[in-house]
Amino acid sequence: MEAVKVDGVESIPKKLNFKDLGISDSLCKVLYGLGLKKPTEVQEHCVSKVLDGKNVMAIAPTGSGKTLAFALPMIHEWSKDPYGIFGLVLSPTRELAIQIKEQFEIVGGSNLKVALIIGGVDFQTQAMELQRRPHIVVATPGRLADITKPDGTKLLFKNVKYLVIDEADFLCGGKFDDDLYPIIEMTRSRKQTMFFSATSTEELQLLYKNFGTTNTYTYPEVPEKVINELKPSERVDDKYVLTPPDFVDGYLVEILRMIRDKEFPEVIRSTIIFTGTCKSCKLISQVLTQLEFPNVALHSHLTQRERENALVQFKSKRASILVATNVAGRGLDIPIVDCVINHDVPFPAEYVHRIGRTGRSSGSTGIAITLLAPRKIPFLSNIEKGIGKKLEEFQVSEEAVLKILTQVQAVVRTTEANLEEETAERDIKTAFNNRKRKFERGDSDDDSNTEDSSESNDSD
Repeated sequence: MEAVKVDGVESIPKKLNFKDLGISDSLCKVLYGLGLKKPTEVQEHCVSKVLDGKNVMAIAPTGSGKTLAFALPMIHEWSKDPYGIFGLVLSPTRELAIQIKEQFEIVGGSNLKVALIIGGVDFQTQAMELQRRPHIVVATPGRLADITKPDGTKLLFKNVKYLVIDEADFLCGGKFDDDLYPIIEMTRSRKQTMFFSATSTEELQLLYKNFGTTNTYTYPEVPEKVINELKPSERVDDKYVLTPPDFVDGYLVEILRMIRDKEFPEVIRSTIIFTGTCKSCKLISQVLTQLEFPNVALHSHLTQRERENALVQFKSKRASILVATNVAGRGLDIPIVDCVINHDVPFPAEYVHRIGRTGRSSGSTGIAITLLAPRKIPFLSNIEKGIGKKLEEFQVSEEAVLKILTQVQAVVRTTEANLEEETAERDIKTAFNNRKRKFERGDSDDDSNTEDSSESNDSD
């Protein structure tokens, strides 16, 4: 939004309301009833541009209102000419897809039919849901690519008016190309395309340029005209903890004990522990349970019902600790997270997304702690260089860690042995189910290879 001049002096522009952006009176009433009286900054910049028929790319942090920035103009235009399939939204994870679907349904009302196409749900049921021509489809690329292989199904998307690629820096990074490009090609060339992301990448910029005349919005906290530069939240206190080799789990447990016993410098009500793989996520969750730290786990080896239940327990504060893979690092609406702990050291881009889980509430601050074994020290420099900010060392008593280390290591060894047995049984069952699914579908394609491709960061 451009500033205006009053008596020759530039002043801050007056905050728009949703009607000023071109949103219909009926939709404005719905928003008002939901307590949404003023658009966020990303909504101010994007909604009217989309209504004007322009392609849009918005770079803005998690929690800035990106979902409604694309959902509102889509619902507004759909209400004038409702048909299916009107809009397609692509998301990298199931959880984020579910969240997007819920926002469309809340704002769009009962007349707006929204289909969710994700892994972990019966394939044939979803195929039938598409045949009923919902108005909006929210999907993960892997499952949608599988389900639209038949030419007849592809034709359902020939009149799509809007294509949204959410978390676009991740989806357009190359890992999803085999699924993403066929999906883009099956939609009509005259569609409007919207890219939404918290960070900008070269791949995203190149893909974006292929969609013709476009409008870019960069949130004030994100450096403009900069590729690959990251901007972490300024409300997060970034720390690291140096741990001797093989002592990482002992330091993690001691930090959690300090939080539980209120010996931590700040009051911590909820904590997310990020791990690099599903295996380590399951291991840490079970170890913490054995050590009487109530927690829930979130990773791609869980059933969809288990994943949803874990998020409900964490959001409702029935569990104060969430142990998760990167599936929880992007886009999820978890309002109150006081502390993020990196059990592994992520790449700079993922670091920004992970710590974006905390310090999100208005006026609140959060703390992010990265556990750093000696061989991982070079990774710390990469993070600091990537985000343009130094991490400070967080002191944990080595004497306190040594007191609990023997117990922690014993529980870890026992839990690892149990998980190996469970994994062997699961692999046998998975192989059987895959063969059964191939036989039922009558083809040689193995759905299990792609339905979770939207969570490839969780692979062991």
